[in-house]
Amino acid sequence: MKLKHILKAKDFKELVVTGQKKKGKLLSLYIKGNSSDKDLTVGVIISKKVAPRAVTRNYLKRIIYNFYTDKREKIITGTRIVVRVISPIEKDKKRKTAQRVRAELEDLTRQAKLTNE
Repeated sequence: MKLKHILKAKDFKELVVTGQKKKGKLLSLYIKGNSSDKDLTVGVIISKKVAPRAVTRNYLKRIIYNFYTDKREKIITGTRIVVRVISPIEKDKKRKTAQRVRAELEDLTRQAKLTNE
């Protein structure tokens, strides 16, 4: 199963409005399953208010996409996910931030019952 990125604003809006929502301290997940496509589709929303520096925003996107790339075989096929970073992230150690984001993604993915396990 491949990992595809959501790129169009229309697709983001559809998932945010109609998808199932799981909210954590740092992130919100919007999930919609049973797409006709068999691939895992993931999009990331990070505003400039949350992470003012482009370097930080891009780093967070890489962490999130990498997490789902590693988990794509365990996640139910045809799932579409939008991850929104909701808590400000600044001047934190990169390794510590990465650990916090991965732990919360793991927890929210488990809560949403996205895995085949």
